Amino acid sequence: MEVVLQLDPLLPPRARAWVGELPNLPTEPSQVVQKVIEVRHPPRRSRSIAAIEVLIPCGGRFIYGLLGGEFTPNDSQPLVVQVACSETGQTITDWSLARRLDAVISGIPPWAAEEILNAALENAESQALGPGCLRYSLGAHGVLGSSRSVFRGLAGVVVSLICLDNPLSEAELSSILKRHSL
Repeated sequence: MEVVLQLDPLLPPRARAWVGELPNLPTEPSQVVQKVIEVRHPPRRSRSIAAIEVLIPCGGRFIYGLLGGEFTPNDSQPLVVQVACSETGQTITDWSLARRLDAVISGIPPWAAEEILNAALENAESQALGPGCLRYSLGAHGVLGSSRSVFRGLAGVVVSLICLDNPLSEAELSSILKRHSL
């Protein structure tokens, strides 16, 4: 299910979220970084996937990023958080929210990996996932509009989307974005 958050019909959409699916985006990870945390909750019953893309105007500049991942439960005790990074990627020109403003490149940039890992490990909702593997495998970044802090927020949003028990609405998406400072 794809949900688009459109605050003003005269402006581009602010966010696009996918729950239960990932956008079709070419990825070729060159390395995987990971951290492990102990969790106290039982594992979720099923595999969950989600992604978020944001374009946030900030005066004369903008913030952009896309991040997606999946959680696969297992019976082991730890939660393994992985980030599949790409040194290079393809330029996305046809469907990105920032397509008219920035050169958008597919892949999770290595400079964002540590922020993504830390955000996932510090997020209280990550404990609710229980044991398993949370793998951030899909992303895109803008040459001008992306930063470590954007990917920190996106990582938290992905966990929140994976933990959803109800269908996602625009109001819920807006609330999740605010909760993660986006």
